[in-house]
Amino acid sequence: MGMIILCPYFKRERKKSITCEDTIRHYITKAEKNAVLKTYCSADWRSCPYASAMESIWALDLPEDQIKEKIMENTIESMKKEINNLMRENGQLMKRIDKLKKDVEWRDEVGKSNYDMYRESLEKKDALLRSKDSYIQWLESFTSAFLLIAYGQDERVIRLTKEEVLTMMTHYSLKCSTDQETGDFIFEVSHKE
Repeated sequence: MGMIILCPYFKRERKKSITCEDTIRHYITKAEKNAVLKTYCSADWRSCPYASAMESIWALDLPEDQIKEKIMENTIESMKKEINNLMRENGQLMKRIDKLKKDVEWRDEVGKSNYDMYRESLEKKDALLRSKDSYIQWLESFTSAFLLIAYGQDERVIRLTKEEVLTMMTHYSLKCSTDQETGDFIFEVSHKE
């Protein structure tokens, strides 16, 4: 926030300097300059050594109402600067807000896209698991039916070599259907002629 300048001899300030009607004063730090602005220029300007020197020079030529007018001019000028600073800061804040809004919109889009891909992957995984379970059930039923028919027994553990399995596969045909009422698999295994 800027300060209201009351000193009628104040002209302007820079980063580390104050320009008065008679001189430019330079300071080592910005804080030191701001302390002078606060102590003399904005508050007790009559006790400032530079303003006192100017007062003694202009005392005879500058009536009190002109001093008040100069103080008012300085006050108005300070207020204009403060308004300009606030408007600039407001513009910068609006730009940051717009950028943050765009960032949030982008993150929302990415999040929605990621969520949609996650849901799609989850549905595919569930479908594959259901398919795998159905396939395993079908394979178990087929194996049982095949062994029962091919070997005339219902033993669960039968060891076969790869060649024996291939031979059986070439000598038998298989038709499979599903019972509409129970959902059971129906296998028709027959010996090829």
